[in-house]
Amino acid sequence: MDVASTTPSAVIRVQILEGRSLSDGCKKPYCVVRLGDKIERSGVGSAGSHPAWGAAEGSVTVTWDAEDFLEFTIREKGSGLWAEDSKVGTAHVNVSALARLAHFRGPLHVFRRGTEKAGELVVDLLAKEISPMGPAKLLQPALVKVHSNGLMGAVAAVADFEALDIFKTYHIVLWATSEKFGDMFNSNWDEEHKKLFKDPLKKVVQAEHASLYSDGVCPHFTYWGGKRNERATLGRGNDFLSLLGNGVRKGRRRVYTYVVLDEGMFFSETGANIAKDFFSKHAVHANASPEVRMAGTFRMCETPERALILFLDNDSGAGPSPQKGDRVQVRYETRHQGKCVESMAEEAFEFVLGEDQVLEAWDLGVATMRP
Repeated sequence: MDVASTTPSAVIRVQILEGRSLSDGCKKPYCVVRLGDKIERSGVGSAGSHPAWGAAEGSVTVTWDAEDFLEFTIREKGSGLWAEDSKVGTAHVNVSALARLAHFRGPLHVFRRGTEKAGELVVDLLAKEISPMGPAKLLQPALVKVHSNGLMGAVAAVADFEALDIFKTYHIVLWATSEKFGDMFNSNWDEEHKKLFKDPLKKVVQAEHASLYSDGVCPHFTYWGGKRNERATLGRGNDFLSLLGNGVRKGRRRVYTYVVLDEGMFFSETGANIAKDFFSKHAVHANASPEVRMAGTFRMCETPERALILFLDNDSGAGPSPQKGDRVQVRYETRHQGKCVESMAEEAFEFVLGEDQVLEAWDLGVATMRP
């Protein structure tokens, strides 16, 4: 939990202002505001894909009792006598991040089906008597959708001589990816991999992506492993580690293959066998997109003090292969007499790729380490 102890007057005052580009439009939209087990409902806004709420209709106050997330669900009233209200989309707010700001006025990203963009909801939020405690800094937490595939899990388990299990893929919404990366892409695939991004192989790759990341057409109860897809909210780094069981499954540390696109991070577990490697190819995760922001593998390792470290490699081969004569810059992190020693960016040592140069440069770097 990210937040400190509560006070009797700890509340979040909400003013719902308007919706923007809401999917399919709305005739009678309203918002359900949830904070833990407390639920409040706004009045009905105007019709259309850009609905607006008046001061009275959009005003909601909820009492805070150490909950992590504030949830907004936009719903549309049923048009018929017996028609059920339909869900337009959902937005989440990190309470600890809101407490740091105290006041926020602006748009929240709205999603439906977990990670599908469905417009924006403009709100005015005021956190009163809420003290933040913890690392949560992003106002909106990352959303994740986990897809389960029993057939591919069975094939992978047999090929890897493991017990039968579900093969899972993950899609995490990342905020401001295009703004952070700008015009930087990885797209320098070798000649063999370039074939994957042209027909007819491109259609095969896209079909594979759809089978791994789609919601499926059958009810959840027809899947022997449980639900076809599940959703989660990641408010801090530990939530990501917990999602993957701290990188351990069936007593073994696992390696994951990932890609980062503007649409988010797509990844799955990578195995040593051919079947599982085929399912987790970067091109499949990227839905045959030749340009990715990052692609490679990641894993979680444990220090002697049992602290977890996430290692994220951008090593997919999407960039140009290193050539003899290229200059390489190295940073280091190690332990010296029980203390953690880490180089600064300006202290990184360099070497030139080529014969008999790596060890010499490495020895020089180790010799210059400081406790």
